[in-house]
Parts: sequence; C-alpha cells; structure tokens
Amino acid sequence: MEQFHPESSKLVPIPPYGYEPRLGFAWQLPGTNRFVLRGGYGLFYTRTTGEPFIQLLGAPPWGEIRTAFPGSVSSAFAPAPAFPIFLPYSPPDPTAPLGSDLTPTIFSLHFRAPVLQRYSLNLQTSLGQNWMLEVGYQGNRGTKLLQGRSFNQALAASPTSAIRGQTTNDFGNIGERVPIEGFDPTFSTTVESAGASWYNALGVSLNKRFSKGLQFLASYTLASALETNPGYTTGGFTGGARLGDQNSARTNYGPDGFIRPQRLVISYVYEFPGPASRSSFKGRALGGWSAAGVTTFQNGQRLTLVDTNTLNAFAPNVTDRVQLATGCTNKNVESPGSVTSKLNNYVNGSCFTLPPVVGSDGLATGFGDSGNGIISGPDQRNFDISIIKKTPLTETKTLEFRAEFFNAFNTPSFGFSSPELNVGTIAPDPTSGLPSFQPNPTGGQITSTSVAPRVVQFALKLFF
Repeated sequence: MEQFHPESSKLVPIPPYGYEPRLGFAWQLPGTNRFVLRGGYGLFYTRTTGEPFIQLLGAPPWGEIRTAFPGSVSSAFAPAPAFPIFLPYSPPDPTAPLGSDLTPTIFSLHFRAPVLQRYSLNLQTSLGQNWMLEVGYQGNRGTKLLQGRSFNQALAASPTSAIRGQTTNDFGNIGERVPIEGFDPTFSTTVESAGASWYNALGVSLNKRFSKGLQFLASYTLASALETNPGYTTGGFTGGARLGDQNSARTNYGPDGFIRPQRLVISYVYEFPGPASRSSFKGRALGGWSAAGVTTFQNGQRLTLVDTNTLNAFAPNVTDRVQLATGCTNKNVESPGSVTSKLNNYVNGSCFTLPPVVGSDGLATGFGDSGNGIISGPDQRNFDISIIKKTPLTETKTLEFRAEFFNAFNTPSFGFSSPELNVGTIAPDPTSGLPSFQPNPTGGQITSTSVAPRVVQFALKLFF
C-alpha cells in the first residue's frame, strides 16, 4: 500500500501495522475466596478521522478555493443571473515581505497511525452480602498522536550562527530566518504523528447489588493526564496544536485540559417500603414509590492562559503562553476566594507582562515562560433526582409516573470559553511604539456556565 506525501512529491510505501497483543488475567488470591486480582494490557493502533485529509483538497497543488457571487440584485426575491459572476484572480503582492503569502497544510512524510497502550490492575473484594469494593490502577500511554505544527517557524540567528547573512533576531528579518523562504512562519502547518500522552489514574468503587430495595454505586477517580500537544483530546482537525515554540515538545509538555483531576459520582435507586398488597386502594396509593439519582462532584479542568503575540521574533501573531511578571508563580495566578466572588477577575491580571525583547530593533520578543494548565477551572457539583410512582392497574398493566429534576438544587457550574483564556495581546504601544502587553478586557472573566440551570420534567408511561 502506498500514499502520496507532499514533502517528497512521490508515492512512498506505508509499512504494515505491527502486532496488537492483548493480555488479561483474573486470579483468586490463595487462602481466601473474597479477593480477586484482575489485570490486563493491550496495544492498539487507532484510525484518524478523515477531516485532516479532506482539508487538503483546497490546498496547493490540488486546488484553489474560489468564491462565486450571483451578482448584484435589488431584491431578495429577484432571480439569480443565469451564470455566476466570479471574482478575478488576485496574484500575490510582490512588495509583501517574505513568508506572508503561502500558508500550506501538508502531511508529514513519516505520518503513521497513532498507537495506544492501555493497562490496568484491580483488586476486588466482597465486603458482605451484595457489597463489593474495587480498588485499581488504570494507565494509558499514547505515541505518534496526531498534531498540527507550524513547520516554518523562524530560526534563531547569532553572530556565530548566521542565517542567510542575518545575525540578529529582529522583527524585520523574520522572512530571511525561516527554513523555507516564501512560506508563512506562523500558519504553514504540517500534520504529523509526533504527539505523546500519559494517563494514570487511581479508581475506587463501592457497589451494592439491588437488595432490600436499594441499589448503590459510588465511584471515585484520581487522575493525571499529561501530553506534549495540548488539546489532543478536544483539538481541531489537526489534533493537538502546540502553543508558543513550535519546535519544542518540552515547553508544550503539561496537563491535558480535558481531564478532571478528581471526580466522585454516586448513583442510586431506592424503593420505599409499602403495603404488602398492591391491589388494594391503600397499596396502590402508598406502594410503588421509589427515588433514583446521580450526584457528581468534580474538580475544575486544568486551564492554560495565552496571549496573541504580534511581535514574536520567530512567528508573528502566534498564540503563546503568557509571560509571568516578577514575583508571580503558577500558584498565585488564580485569584483567591470562591468562584462566585471572582467571576470578573478569576485570574490576577497583574501577573501578566511582556515577554523578553530579544531583537536588536527593540521590538521583537521571545516566547512566554508560563506552563500549561497553570490554573484550575471552576469545580462542579450537580444533583439529578427522579421520583417514581408505579401503580398496578391489572395483572398485565402498570402505570408509571416520573418527576425528574436535573440540577435539582439549581447549583451554578461555571466554565471558561476559549476567548476568555486569551488574556491579552503583545503589540506596539499606540503612543510610544514600543512593545507592550495590552490586556484583553474580557480575559480571565467567566461569562458562561457549563451546566444548564434546573430543569424539571414529568412523564407518564403505560406498561402493557
């Protein structure tokens, strides 16, 4: 099997996928019939979605996206002309700086299917009749994960390591310091299999099988998820996307923004005691009542604060992690107090400043120094409750009434949107022309919720 790689402009063979071993076991510990040790390991090759490949259809050399306009009409109800009117082709501006015109999206010559290794070890024990406790570890190691990376980020020049005669990292010579002249240093993207992830979790569950009217399950998870390509779990068509320095996996290593570090979920069903006889009026009125629900407590997600650096010496307009001001650390970026008391200032705006100026022009700056996931988002507490009444009508017919309360106590659960995590812009000061950090007015503010307010619904069912 072969595929075309734009980097080499030729068909190259794809090596066959390797073995996918799976191993599992269950072992009753010697000397007891109440403890069972279970474990397993598996290696999996996963398929990528078709979206990254479809995006290439409009990229050179395959095609060019052009827009057809039906022409000017005086009324929304007027018929469109018989032939669409196309805008004339606009050639690139020859006076534009190098690297400002071409923004291709290509696939790496070494693109391969992502590989996942999953492993677990659990100890199960019976605590009594119908009760079971399980404590275990679960892990996941991802390699060759899909990621998008700007492949033409400008390189660092110095007097001892000149690049096309350039010895300084100024804003005006970015086009001479890029690996491939004529390609944009920020938006020329390669889709590659270079991401990595690590997931480790402690899981504890207490389960009661249905007996004496009660079924109960409580599950607690303490998890850690790290990755080198932020946003892989919920990323765009290229998977995860590196922030800041595109050539450094180390600076992009950090917590995944999708995982909740701690999560406790309790689900239950309880049938209330009632008269033994359900056929009498008293039995039909007082019997058949039950309650069910799901209760969730979880930490906030680990969030990364970014800014837009229009003066970056290596990739203008790059989305980068913020630069922390002197005296600020990851621990004091988040404002103290309850979530509701800091909706308008969830983060400490005085902790963000201008990255170091690295250019001899006094304008070009370096990358921000903060890490991924430096703040914790708002936690969540949610209660979903159902009240159920079953009334037997005949031997074969039963009427069920349900009252369901989602977010029963109307507890607000707040969440950030992407624009609110962008706390500012690095740009020339309008007065002095010097580089400055210009705060985003809505940066670090919470303007939305992650869970709907209380919703109540009723249902009536006839079983026959």
